[in-house]
Amino acid sequence: MERRTTDRPARRDRKVRQDAICANAFRQEARVHARARMGFLDEGDIAFLKARVLDLLGDYGVVVVHPRAREALLAAGAKTGHGTDRLR
Repeated sequence: MERRTTDRPARRDRKVRQDAICANAFRQEARVHARARMGFLDEGDIAFLKARVLDLLGDYGVVVVHPRAREALLAAGAKTGHGTDRLR
């Protein structure tokens, strides 16, 4: 089988753009690459994510089906939510 020769460099030889914005939980990267590159969250994004998680858990809660786990969470300060198994 003949080896093809093209003007395009092989994948492993391609340069990665350094000025590309890395994606994270709040930003999507421009569709330049075949695979999205993920980046780390900065402190502001982490604080926003924590606040949003606490809001969601406070509003909706979680369903706990194991009786001993439910008792332990209630003893630790969890409150009953909407429904028999839901805790907030």
